[in-house]
Amino acid sequence: MSSGNEYDALGRILSEGGDTAVVRGILGGKSGGALASLVLGRFPSLTPSQQQTLIGMAQAQVDAGESIDALGPNDRMSLSGIPVNPNLFGDDPAGRRLRVGTEFYDAALDRWYTVYVDLADVESRSEAEQRVIDEANRIAENYPRAFGGVGVSGLDITHVRFTFGVRRF
Repeated sequence: MSSGNEYDALGRILSEGGDTAVVRGILGGKSGGALASLVLGRFPSLTPSQQQTLIGMAQAQVDAGESIDALGPNDRMSLSGIPVNPNLFGDDPAGRRLRVGTEFYDAALDRWYTVYVDLADVESRSEAEQRVIDEANRIAENYPRAFGGVGVSGLDITHVRFTFGVRRF
C-alpha cells in the first residue's frame, strides 16, 4: 500500500483520517480539556504542538462545514474557505480532491444520519447535496440494514446539512 512516502506521527494520523475523529469530537460538543483528552487518548504519539495542530485543523474543517452549509443552492464552495490536508486520501487520491461531512434527515424515520462524500472538485451546494443523496442511496442498496433497513425505496431525505470540509490541495 505504501508508495514509499513516510509520514511523521501527525502525517500518518492525517493520512488515515484521524482528523475526522477529532472533528466528530467537536461536533459532539467536546471542547477544551475534553477535546485535548480525546486527542491524547487516541493519538498518544503526538507531541503537544502536534496535538494543537490537529485540533486546529479539525476546528477549521468544522468552520468550513458551517460555511458550506450557509451557501445558497446555486452558490459554489470556495476553496479558500476549506482547509488543506495534503495527506488526505493517503497515497492514493484517485481523482478525489475534497471530502465533506454531511448529515441528512430522513423524514420517514425521523432521524439524522451521517454520510461522508468525496468530491473531485468544488461544486454548488445543490450539486453536493445530490451527491449526498446518491451516496445514501448507494449505501442503502449495498447495505440493506443501513438507515433502519428501509432500503433505497424507503429513504425520504428532506434536508442535508454540511458539518465539515477538507481538501487535499
